[in-house]
Amino acid sequence: MKRLLLVTLLCPALVTAADALYFDDFSQPDRATLQADGWVLRSGKGFPGVPGAHWWVEGIALRDDPAVPGNRLLRLAAETDGSNDGTRQAQLCHQRHYLDGTYAVRIRFTDQPVSGPNGDEVVQTFYTLGAWGEPFYSEFDHEYLPNGGWGHVGPTLTLNKWESRPFPPGGEPVATSGNVAGSHAGWHTLVLHARAGELGFFVDGKPAVTHQRNDQPPVLMSMNFNLWFVADHLAPTPKPRRWEQDVDWVLHVADQWWSTDEVNRHIADWRKAGQKRLDTMQPKPPVPPSLCEL
Repeated sequence: MKRLLLVTLLCPALVTAADALYFDDFSQPDRATLQADGWVLRSGKGFPGVPGAHWWVEGIALRDDPAVPGNRLLRLAAETDGSNDGTRQAQLCHQRHYLDGTYAVRIRFTDQPVSGPNGDEVVQTFYTLGAWGEPFYSEFDHEYLPNGGWGHVGPTLTLNKWESRPFPPGGEPVATSGNVAGSHAGWHTLVLHARAGELGFFVDGKPAVTHQRNDQPPVLMSMNFNLWFVADHLAPTPKPRRWEQDVDWVLHVADQWWSTDEVNRHIADWRKAGQKRLDTMQPKPPVPPSLCEL
């Protein structure tokens, strides 16, 4: 609350409208600080991606922004030599504190590996997630496919929702998919408005996809990023290759629906004030455990 008070004093017109929000500028010095700020770095093996692949903590890094002096970026990296055991993927997840409101992120997608041959079907993401197997389930996805996949030919940004059927509870979640075809290599600001009855996806301020929602009860979700390879769709070569995606910042504002311009204005003012992170979320107990699995 002290952090929010500081920003309110510095820019009252911008902050007082939001009762609960989470903002992370990813200015942490290292992974340990990232974890102390509530991010879970996935390790081990498991779905999604290549069976037997390793979820690679070392594939998550914080680095200086080469384009903006003083700025820091979150970087996810994934590597493969075409074999299952030689594949490493990256994922990190925040707490399950989030429901309806504005979700926003500035993210850099890539169309080619930074080293090695191209051709892998790779997935670069920002998404929200409940917990698979609970009576009700929600998941909202931004998934960039630079080499296509899942029926898409060529680079495609898919914008999807998963929700379980409301009656009876516990039914298999069903997906509603939308997409924006074409290359999205480079930096983009993605905004999602989640409200009763509707999800609205925006890319760089332009409406992209709208999905209708069912009437299931609200489900607390985490905010997450991952970078992974589609099973059985690696390029047919043993030459090592490395893919990367970068994240500048992430934001959730509870029960408010900010436009992309409003999001950018808030971020600019917080940065001008030297504010690197804000967390005034107050999830109602019982708060579910913060997992980083799916």
